[in-house]
Amino acid sequence: MSRRGRRLFSTHREPEVKIPQYPVQNDHVVTIDYTIYDEDGHVLDTTRDRGVLTYLHGSDMLPAGVQHALEGFHANDKINDRVIAPNEAFGDYDESKTAEYEASLFADVNEIVEGQLFEIDTPGGRKIVTVQEVDEQLIKVDLNHPLAGATLHLDATIVSVRPATEEELTQGRVF
Repeated sequence: MSRRGRRLFSTHREPEVKIPQYPVQNDHVVTIDYTIYDEDGHVLDTTRDRGVLTYLHGSDMLPAGVQHALEGFHANDKINDRVIAPNEAFGDYDESKTAEYEASLFADVNEIVEGQLFEIDTPGGRKIVTVQEVDEQLIKVDLNHPLAGATLHLDATIVSVRPATEEELTQGRVF
């Protein structure tokens, strides 16, 4: 028997299924792998060795400038060295944003030192504060975000983008 006319594999192909490619936009769930640097190239935050970050685009889960830098990109797109101004990140530094708390409020903390970070509840929600001065009666804290006034540099890879569910939109978070 001749091998010439015989086919070993079928030439029939299944139709190619196209998965929709959504751009990063409001009301979409976005998963990113990212690194944020300061002006000197020091890493401030990264998903490296921690796993990716998934967030609801348009929510307050990430600073507006970071979200704006990602808009319009699709899954597998890479963004390199996007500059994010302080007012689009964690705000400009405001010297007047300080508060004094009674030292007794920190009674359950073993040691309090200048430069130490704490998370506190405020009328505007939870805030990270930096201890500025410590004495026996009062603790003075800086209410600015630790990165207030910093210009940020963003490198990111868009891992995935999908429309948010009604529940995610209602709750304002990703499930």
